[in-house]
Amino acid sequence: MHTLWRWNQVVSDWRAMQVIRRALIITYPFILVMTLIDAVGSSVLAANGFFFQIYHVGTWLPEVALWRQAFQIMGLAINNIVAVIVAFATGYFLALTYKCNALAVGLVSTIAFLTLNFNYTVLNQQSATEAGGQFVENNLGPQGIFLAIVVGLGVAWLAHQFVTRTRRWAWVSRLTLTGRG
Repeated sequence: MHTLWRWNQVVSDWRAMQVIRRALIITYPFILVMTLIDAVGSSVLAANGFFFQIYHVGTWLPEVALWRQAFQIMGLAINNIVAVIVAFATGYFLALTYKCNALAVGLVSTIAFLTLNFNYTVLNQQSATEAGGQFVENNLGPQGIFLAIVVGLGVAWLAHQFVTRTRRWAWVSRLTLTGRG
């Protein structure tokens, strides 16, 4: 038991674990709202939902189909942004620990994650609806959180390595607008 506790303390001190914890804390409210929207949509608004049948929601709620579509759209919009937020937050917070430009690293990690999830079959089709969409939507929700963490950590580490290697080059400082590195 003592060994397991010591291992837990060592892992919790790792920079990557602290970054992952902070990124998941930021995305928790989005996941909670997504879960609540899904629960209301499937239990109150679905025709075979428990509360729909018990309280006969279809008889007293006007435009039930419109409410179903609204909750479905809200759920999809929130669901498809969770992993993108994790990719940004992971790169951003790791760049903060490395003392790099955190906003730039967060944006680059988001772009890298979206590039990995781009649906390349769209390029061969006449329209995006034939191929199913521009992105692989399954990886943009909670299913893609692991990939988002890996991409965010990798991009931030690469950015840190690039910045530390190029600081020694004299010609890089002349490329900035101020002339100071």
